[in-house]
Amino acid sequence: MRTALLSNAIKARSQSAGTAPDSGLTLIECLVAMIIITVTVSIITPPVFLAVGTRVNNRRTEQALQVGQGEIERVRLLMMSNQSFNDIEDSLPKDSGVGARQLQTAPPATTICADGPPPEPCATATALYKVPGNSGLYIQTFRDAGEVISRTDPNTGNVQDEIIAFNLGVRVYSEEVLNDAGTGINGTLQTEEGSINFTSGTRSRGSKPLVTMYTEMIRSSQKESLTEMREYINRYSSP
Repeated sequence: MRTALLSNAIKARSQSAGTAPDSGLTLIECLVAMIIITVTVSIITPPVFLAVGTRVNNRRTEQALQVGQGEIERVRLLMMSNQSFNDIEDSLPKDSGVGARQLQTAPPATTICADGPPPEPCATATALYKVPGNSGLYIQTFRDAGEVISRTDPNTGNVQDEIIAFNLGVRVYSEEVLNDAGTGINGTLQTEEGSINFTSGTRSRGSKPLVTMYTEMIRSSQKESLTEMREYINRYSSP
C-alpha cells in the first residue's frame, strides 16, 4: 500500500513537470515591441538629420565667410600697394553702376566667369567666379564708382584719373545655384542672405547667397588719399 502511494506521487510529480508552460515571447508581445521600436526611431531620426544638416550648413557658411574675407583682403592689399593705378586697375572689382552707399541694390550675377576674380578677361560686376581650390563655392565681387581724382604723372606729365576710394561688395554662393551641367546659373540669383536656421543643407537657401559683405576701400599709399577719403565719406554719409 505504501509502495503504491509512493508510485502515484512520483507519477503525479512527473506529469506536473511535463505540463509546465514554455518560456519565451508570444506573437502579440513581439508585435508590441516592434511598434514601440518603430515609434521611437521615427521620433529620434528627424532631429538627428536636422542636427547633421545644420552642422554641415554652418561649416559651409564659415567657409563662405573666409572666402569673402579673403577677397576683401585681396582688394585691400592692392589699394595699399605702391604700384601705379594702371597696374592694379584691371585687378580691381568692376563698377556695378549703382550709387555710393547703395551696393545692396547692385544686381546679382547673371553669368559664370573663369576661375578666380579679376583680372579674368570675362570679369564684370555681374559675373560669378568659381573660388579656386574650393569647387563648392562661387563669388561675386563688385564696387560703386567711388571717388576719382586726376593725377599728373611726374615722369610723363600725362594726367590720368585714379580711383582713390570706393565701396566694395562681396556675395558668396553655394554651387547649388548652378544648373545641372554647371555651365550657367539655375534661375535668378537673389542678393539677400538666406537663413541658416532649421535647415537641412545649403540647397534649402535656394538662390540666396551664403554670405554678403560690404566695406570701404581707400588708396592709402597715395598722397592726399586720407583727405579724399574723408570728403568721400562725408559726401555720401547718411543724414
